[in-house]
Amino acid sequence: MGKGTRYPEIEKLLNKKDNGGRVLEIGAGAGKYSHIFTNYIGSDLPTSEYSEGEKLELYCDARYMPFKKDSFDLVFGVATFYLIENISEVFDNIWQILKPEGMLLLLDYTERTQIKIRRRYFHYGQEGHFSFWTLSELKRLLNHSGFGKIKKLLLYAPIIELARFIFRRPKRWLVVQARKKTYSQ
Repeated sequence: MGKGTRYPEIEKLLNKKDNGGRVLEIGAGAGKYSHIFTNYIGSDLPTSEYSEGEKLELYCDARYMPFKKDSFDLVFGVATFYLIENISEVFDNIWQILKPEGMLLLLDYTERTQIKIRRRYFHYGQEGHFSFWTLSELKRLLNHSGFGKIKKLLLYAPIIELARFIFRRPKRWLVVQARKKTYSQ
């Protein structure tokens, strides 16, 4: 996520997801969405540019989060997951810490936007890992980690999505919601 950038369309979606349950944000950066939730924990890598100055509750690798099984109702990340190399390990860990029927909300850039970001990185001599997924690839990865009820969400009303398509305004976000499967499913 850009330095402390708060996206209004994502804020609106997250407001709808707060049910008072326990929430974990992965790649929280400056914690710009913490005000939305009543029971929020923000996490980021200890090497994050935000680890100095900003005070998150936790600095750790998302593959090794120190939480007990069934700890969270919602885990989400904004412009985060595409930067993670071993995403299957992270999805496995998220599945462990989500409560039964808990929700993972993945809000990442579309492939088109990621390509633009990648070009910018390389132009300025920066290195970084970028994962590109189609929706079907992402569904396969999530299913493999034990998630079900996987669906793509729209950030805008359908009429606005149509207008964006007609006027060739590319979508910036890939938004996917998945629920932790329970053994009865």
